[in-house]
Amino acid sequence: MDELYKSRKHVPLLLRILFWLIVGLAVLIVLAVVLMYLLGFFYKDRGLVDDADLSLPVATVPDSENAYDDLQKAAAALQSVNPATTVATTDPAVATGLSLFDVAAQKPSYQDPLSSDASKITLETTLPPLNSIRHAAEVHNAYAQQIAVHDPDAALQQALAGVSLGSKIEESQPFLIEWLVGVYVKDSSLETLQAIATSSTPTPQALSMVANALSAYQDDGEGLSKAITIEYQRRKSSIDVRSTENAARPSFYWHPNETIRYAAQDARAQIAMAKESCGVFTDDEKPTLLLPSSMLFWPFTPNLFGKMLFDVTSATYASAKKKQCDSNTLLEETEHILTART
Repeated sequence: MDELYKSRKHVPLLLRILFWLIVGLAVLIVLAVVLMYLLGFFYKDRGLVDDADLSLPVATVPDSENAYDDLQKAAAALQSVNPATTVATTDPAVATGLSLFDVAAQKPSYQDPLSSDASKITLETTLPPLNSIRHAAEVHNAYAQQIAVHDPDAALQQALAGVSLGSKIEESQPFLIEWLVGVYVKDSSLETLQAIATSSTPTPQALSMVANALSAYQDDGEGLSKAITIEYQRRKSSIDVRSTENAARPSFYWHPNETIRYAAQDARAQIAMAKESCGVFTDDEKPTLLLPSSMLFWPFTPNLFGKMLFDVTSATYASAKKKQCDSNTLLEETEHILTART
């Protein structure tokens, strides 16, 4: 009975404690909302961002000079071919695919129509079937090694065509992933050149001609810079760019223009890295992050949502730069191997 009496006696006290806890929490929430509203008057969004330096001219390439369509047709024709087996050129589709690949390599330029106008690129912009291009390059290289048995000079020319086409993709105005495919096409063709030069007996004239031609395919980072600019445009499109009226409205947690400014500054730094000489480049860059490391400070962080969006989409292109430098090294090694075989 004493225990029952004590429990009943303490019930009102517990209820009072619970009541005041709820009231206190509600007061804190109201104060926090009022504080954030007042801070919004002092932490307003900035004006529109001047990112004219992060725009690209519309890349207009006539169909007669653009390798894009021919390469897409070649990739479609070669998609069922296994590069690990004999490339059956007696198959009309295979012969057509290889021919179209060579036609594409002879075109002076490559430009994906989807990335020709960077100002129209959004996150919803679809990419071409890039895996099929990688596969077409693998089939083309397998064919080059296949014919090296009886005509090594022609095989060198076949592999050189792949180097040329990959370089055109790199130098275009590409999406980043498309630029990486260009690097793959060029590098795999360079490796094929090395294999042909060391496993067959091309004439010294053919070796010398191809070795001299390779110097034209050094990557100076300009294509990667364009790819980073396009990625900035895609990133910018993910930010809710409000009207001037809405941007001026007090908002402590969301400053769209300032968020775009973060992305623009980051893109400029990445482009500067892409243009660095490979001799001074160091692969130790980390993505830039803006949110406080402790979540306890998040409620008091101006433009919290903008910084959160920036961090989620933040990336470093150091690995892409390293691929560019490694590709240039591979090209120089291939040139030396061909020259040594003459």
